[in-house]
Amino acid sequence: MEWHDHVCSRRALRYAETARQLEIRLKRCHPANRTSVAETLAAARAGEGATVFDWLVEIFEDQVPGALVLC
Repeated sequence: MEWHDHVCSRRALRYAETARQLEIRLKRCHPANRTSVAETLAAARAGEGATVFDWLVEIFEDQVPGALVLC
């Protein structure tokens, strides 16, 4: 798979979007997972940890290693 304009995607999927997604996840997750999600959210708000962009790249790599080409 070729991901064209990945730089734009990386910019759009930085920490603000990561925090937004984690806020949604925190509202919906199982109570046993809330502490972990809250910690990940705090890190994202501090500009630390993996971003949504990183999550997507990891998913692609897990499914088909080496198949993702960032163009």
